[in-house]
Amino acid sequence: MSQEQIGTELASVLSRLTKFRPRERVVSDWSDEHERWWLYSELLDDASVRELLLEAVQLEPDLSVASSVSMDMVARPDESPSRWIAALPGDSRQAELVAQRAGDLRVLLDVLAGQHVGPDEALGKWSDWLQRRVAEQCSDPELLRRLSAQANTSKVRRQAQDRARQLTGGRSGT
Repeated sequence: MSQEQIGTELASVLSRLTKFRPRERVVSDWSDEHERWWLYSELLDDASVRELLLEAVQLEPDLSVASSVSMDMVARPDESPSRWIAALPGDSRQAELVAQRAGDLRVLLDVLAGQHVGPDEALGKWSDWLQRRVAEQCSDPELLRRLSAQANTSKVRRQAQDRARQLTGGRSGT
């Protein structure tokens, strides 16, 4: 992909974003997706450039790069996940994955806040990512016991079981 192929709009946004980068680095070819990713990743923590970064994601021709930025942004509590999902083509697998992660994060935050997960909820239908995070971070022994029975992988089942034991001082529950 040549410089012309990234488009004048994206080239303009990249030019504006370079003014905010924390480290000096000469980029001779913005058509290289690695160079664009480097710039985006340098600016992920800078709230003052979020709108410009969102514009870059909307214009980004490499969906893997665009979805990587969006995936990072939906995990931030000060961001609206819907706008980062909407920045990706709606019919793309990447948009679907970012939307799933945003949903997983909502569930994880609810679990960590102690909100009840109903007995009918099929924990085995949760994504592997969500199951791993719940097994690592949850402080509800009963939920961990359920996860130890329903998780998709033996590693997560074992991890949930070990964490439940740790939280109950080794007592097994029913």
